[in-house]
Amino acid sequence: MAISFQTDAELLSSEYAPRRQARLNYALSFALRLPHTAETSVWYAKIVTVRKELKRARKAGGDAGDADVWIIAGAAEHRIPLISHDRQMVVLARSSDQRAYTAIPTLRSGNPA
Repeated sequence: MAISFQTDAELLSSEYAPRRQARLNYALSFALRLPHTAETSVWYAKIVTVRKELKRARKAGGDAGDADVWIIAGAAEHRIPLISHDRQMVVLARSSDQRAYTAIPTLRSGNPA
């Protein structure tokens, strides 16, 4: 399991109950942290272009946030699949030709084999 530098930063500001935070910290202790690199920024720019096209067409994925784009960019850079329960992120990733797994019922059929 790997997490983006963006996810790591978001988790620093999280306010979970102590028991939940302890479980999360334990799970993340096994995760590889993907750093921000120049290549991550290149991927970010590519994915932002796709997001703009989706937004212009008023399609799902066009409202994905900047944090979502950074996370997708890191997965793309390292050629690893994305796992998310965020609909906008999954649609944007798939629209950017990235592998994305989800448990969202209406998007599960698009999970890579």
